[in-house]
Amino acid sequence: MPETHSLLARSRAYHLLSRLYFEGLSPVLLPAVEATPELAEALPASFSPDEAAADYQRLFGFNVFPFASVFLDPRGMLDGPVTDYVRRQFQRAGCPTPLTGEAPDHLGQELTLLTFLARAEAGAWIDGLPTEAERIRRLERRFMDEHLLGWLVAFTRAVRDEGFSFFTVLAELTLDLVLDHRSALGYGGRMTSKRFTLPEPPPLLDDPRTGLKDIAAYLTTTPWAGLFLSRDAITRLGRRAGVPRGFGDRTQMLANLFRAAAEYDHLDVVLEHLTALTAAWRAHYVALCARNTPGLSDIVDVWTERLATTERLLDRLREAARHPNGLRESS
Repeated sequence: MPETHSLLARSRAYHLLSRLYFEGLSPVLLPAVEATPELAEALPASFSPDEAAADYQRLFGFNVFPFASVFLDPRGMLDGPVTDYVRRQFQRAGCPTPLTGEAPDHLGQELTLLTFLARAEAGAWIDGLPTEAERIRRLERRFMDEHLLGWLVAFTRAVRDEGFSFFTVLAELTLDLVLDHRSALGYGGRMTSKRFTLPEPPPLLDDPRTGLKDIAAYLTTTPWAGLFLSRDAITRLGRRAGVPRGFGDRTQMLANLFRAAAEYDHLDVVLEHLTALTAAWRAHYVALCARNTPGLSDIVDVWTERLATTERLLDRLREAARHPNGLRESS
């Protein structure tokens, strides 16, 4: 039987993290953050509520959207199949979704579900209900294996790329907490009802009609590309290559960047930085494989397979860029 005080401590930790994803580093949450060593070390020397709110908005409102749909659904739309899946997990657990105004697949909501489940498991053990406790543990395993870990491994790297020290530590602590929880749950017989998968990407490498706009759409669709390109990440690519990236959504920005880079004969520089970025994401996934967490290697394999296709796509794009008229402007 797990130690119930550990389960309750885990529930409290999930609760704090969920509030940070909902609210950011607010004055109300600051005392709890200061009492958490990992988070306290990442606090700025002088706390400013306005600066903290601005960082939160720039990161989660403008660049890395903390919704599973953004990482798992090619359309990146809320209230689609991914949101419906999470909603069903809340219903199966008997947990009401918090009235925050956010969709169920917001990371804060998903951590709220784990808050509820960890507390419910502790209560079942305390009440002498081992059958109920094991049922809850199966729900926890299934949610992590089929869904949460599947996008959290990519989300954590996406946050790190944006360079906000506090939120980088927050994301890494979140992943560590979930991985530790998953390890504590063990295998429990059959790990889950199904393996984690990602939607199949379009066969761009096999289509001669593939153009710059198609490639930009591919690279900004996380479940296809295996990595996340934020608006600021695309801006950084443009600055390093010395070319403008224009305006619009992420896909339009990247397509504009490709066109400008090709016009100024700097496409090879953009591709070089994109290749370096894929290498950094691959290193992130490889490092995760060293964690002895049940089922994690299967999840990481899915993401690294997508990265491999992206690397081949970049190689093909680099080859095409060497030849006049080797790149189409659009599909």
